[in-house]
Amino acid sequence: MNGPDPASGGTSRLVLTDDDLRRITAAVREGMSRKPDTPKGGSVLRSWTAPVAGFAILLTAWLMLTHWRPSITPRVRATSLPVSEVLDLPAGNRDVRLRIVGAQTQSLTVAGPQNVALPIDLPLTTADCPQLARELGGQCAAAIGTVLVPSSVTVSWTSPQPLKLDPEQPDPANPRPLLARAVRIALDNPAAARIGDSPAPAQGNGAAAPAVTGPQLSIWADTTGAGRTAQRWCYQYTPTAPATLSISVGNRQATRALTQRTAPNVGCDGLHLLVSSGQTVAGTRPLPPLVTLGGVSAIQIHTESTQVNLSALTGNLVLEEDRIKVFETPVAAAIRSDSTIATDLNIQAGTASLALAGHEVTSIDTDEGNLVRTAWQRQKELTVPIFLALVGLMTPLLGAAYKNSFDYLIAEPTLLRRNLRRTARWLWWPFAALGRLVALPFVWLAGRSRRRPAAPPGEAA
Repeated sequence: MNGPDPASGGTSRLVLTDDDLRRITAAVREGMSRKPDTPKGGSVLRSWTAPVAGFAILLTAWLMLTHWRPSITPRVRATSLPVSEVLDLPAGNRDVRLRIVGAQTQSLTVAGPQNVALPIDLPLTTADCPQLARELGGQCAAAIGTVLVPSSVTVSWTSPQPLKLDPEQPDPANPRPLLARAVRIALDNPAAARIGDSPAPAQGNGAAAPAVTGPQLSIWADTTGAGRTAQRWCYQYTPTAPATLSISVGNRQATRALTQRTAPNVGCDGLHLLVSSGQTVAGTRPLPPLVTLGGVSAIQIHTESTQVNLSALTGNLVLEEDRIKVFETPVAAAIRSDSTIATDLNIQAGTASLALAGHEVTSIDTDEGNLVRTAWQRQKELTVPIFLALVGLMTPLLGAAYKNSFDYLIAEPTLLRRNLRRTARWLWWPFAALGRLVALPFVWLAGRSRRRPAAPPGEAA
């Protein structure tokens, strides 16, 4: 109890009773026996949830931004094409649209293995069908004014003449496009090259085929299938100057001289030349022939597709408003779009040009890689600081999770050893079983050699 102490001059002093000592002793024992607060297993796992989820979201966003390529609208115009150019329009998720306008060519050749008939309209009257069939070794269907010939034929002129594709058009100046599964156009434009001189015929009227010079175009269009219009080509004679028409089938040839006075005004309703191999096999896929136009003085070819492969891309490629790629030397390019890629191939007076305009283009693959930049590359000035700031915010959470895990392992050493021992036991069993399987053949061989009887004396072992 508390009271004045006479020995200390009347000042008070603290006096503890036995009951007070018992209470203090109990409190000290309780405090010494109490374990420090340590994180439990559930709290440790919860502390890892935020940093792991945050870094997973950051990684997912980074992968998306570095692989996602937003579409662009590129444009290219090559005013002078190289000697050769191949424009390949493969089958995509929609049909390729092909339109040919203002063609002036000196020859047309139909060749290649095919099982699809291709008609060619000639500026001749149907009365010439029997005679022309005899000269070419074909067959005349007089009722429809058609001469049937084998799969390889060349129609050539002494001067370029108008040529139409799918002539039955309501508006010849703006013809409807021809739908095709796939289209392949190859340009060969050597300077003043002689495309081909036909040899003197072994049979026929004895006239030599005219020499064809100038650019050459090969067109392969797969127009087979429902809903598509078959190819049909038509030559129309321009009666401004005399011209000689030559038709060659193998070593047979027929020629017709046309003048302004003698040429029949039949348009595309005159004599038809039907080119067919006659080798159609049931169950086989239709194969259209290859059409080659020689001595091209003028032509405009417009196509629309979702994929374009160029063998020689040249000129200025406008990728974005402030990004232009210049190709001084031809490079191969593969262009893909989710919408439409329009190409225009134009030949005038021996000069070929190519224009291309794409919409929603997602890929332009060249020797330098994909020229369509990813979202990360386009917005690097904005995305990099944002990502670094988010990583900085995640660092304290990661440090707290590491501290909780370390405290948990230090406070529970027995649990840690038990878990490690259990894990090691489970890892040991597969290796032990594998060792027994490997040793089994050797044990079997050792037991068999032990049971083998000894050889008799004097007998070789």
